Amino acid sequence: MCFHAHTAGNDSHVCSSGTSLGGLPDTGGNNQLTLPTGGTGVIAGNVTFGGGNDVVVIDSGRINGGVDQGNGDDRFQISAGTVTGQVQQGEGIDDGDTARMSDGRIGRVDMKLADNLFAYEYFLFRGGTTTGTAENWYLRSTLPPPPPENPPPLQPGPAPRRRP
Repeated sequence: MCFHAHTAGNDSHVCSSGTSLGGLPDTGGNNQLTLPTGGTGVIAGNVTFGGGNDVVVIDSGRINGGVDQGNGDDRFQISAGTVTGQVQQGEGIDDGDTARMSDGRIGRVDMKLADNLFAYEYFLFRGGTTTGTAENWYLRSTLPPPPPENPPPLQPGPAPRRRP
């Protein structure tokens, strides 16, 4: 069940199954969102937190939208699941923000990657591996193989034949 009730203070939201329509706007207090391990919960829309010290933990499920944690000392962690939109932690300057990614998918990351701990080194690539994704941008933890340093010489093919 996706449960999130908004109050003026600190809120804890859990989405383990079902679909929550309309996203999750909660801009007051210090907020936490958890999509727990083994869950199938879907938040259909953006997750928007305000200037508090916010925590987002994604161990399953899907956010069909972006995550904006606002200003404050925020923590973002994804070990499985998907965020289809952008992940943003405030203005990313001298915040105490942290992000950890050991698996899962993120549509776009907008934060100071140097201050965050991802399990792998990520590189930005344009174009996906499936049809219809040529114009999308992706963070990947692998590089394409480099070209060989000394490519083998080209072998001449058969001589062309002239028509009579």
